[in-house]
Amino acid sequence: MGSRQTDSQNNTNQESEFTSSEIEELERYIRRHYREKQQSHNKFSTAGIPIFAVANVAHFSTFRNRLDGMMKKTNDNTFVPYLTKQLNENKSTINELLCETHLPLSVMAKMENNEPWRPDKDTVIKIGMAMQMDQKNMDKLLAVAGYVLTDNDKKDIIIKFCIKHKKYRAVTINRVIFKYTNEHFYEKLGIRK
Repeated sequence: MGSRQTDSQNNTNQESEFTSSEIEELERYIRRHYREKQQSHNKFSTAGIPIFAVANVAHFSTFRNRLDGMMKKTNDNTFVPYLTKQLNENKSTINELLCETHLPLSVMAKMENNEPWRPDKDTVIKIGMAMQMDQKNMDKLLAVAGYVLTDNDKKDIIIKFCIKHKKYRAVTINRVIFKYTNEHFYEKLGIRK
């Protein structure tokens, strides 16, 4: 975006396709970091819920609803101003960002009008990748929206790997995520052979 290289330089440098050795490294990275969600069933639990927690479900439910409401309100009011600040620091525009992320125009309207908005996790990741954020800045952007990259989601692990290896090109990211999860990350792009 603002401080980017020319398109021809991008295609040959940091945004190029993965090499075979990088794919092998990615596979090792996934094996090393991926943790499947585990169900905890033991003699002290009821359907995976610890017995001591069953008695407090009503209180927990009320607390969780209040906490979710507070988080939504906080995240709705902070994401757009934070993103706008980041765009200004990078000397980028919302239009440039939307071209890179392949997001709908309705998103641009929300950002331009500074509307309270809490995007889904994938949208936040796409924005961070389009801005070519390092891991620290990506983590902060996700946190402002109320998310975190985890080790029990292969897509999140692949995103971490792409950031580490400076692979920000949407087609490249889409291809490698599809290879390991059979899901399209950038829906409009599909898979190009």
